[in-house]
Amino acid sequence: MTGSTNASLSRSQPYVNNVGVPLGPSAKPVERFSPSTDGSGLNYTLSITDPDSLTAPIEGRRSWVWRPAERVMPFNCTDKSAGR
Repeated sequence: MTGSTNASLSRSQPYVNNVGVPLGPSAKPVERFSPSTDGSGLNYTLSITDPDSLTAPIEGRRSWVWRPAERVMPFNCTDKSAGR
C-alpha cells in the first residue's frame, strides 16, 4: 500500500531550503509514504513543483528501518528545536 498526501507549505517560511530559494504562490508539494519491498521499513518521498521559482521539480527521499526493540522517546517539538 502506498499513501500520498498533498502537504501544505508554510507561507511564514516560504523557501525550498535554508539558503533562501523562494517558493511562489503556485508551489505544490506531494508526499508519498510506502513500505519497503520486504516490509521492514518505510520509504518517504517529497516532490515540490513550482513553475514560479523552479525550472524542474525538486524531490527528496528518506527511508526508515523498522527496529522492533528500539524505543522511541518523547520529543517536545518547538519552533526553537525545529530551528525556526
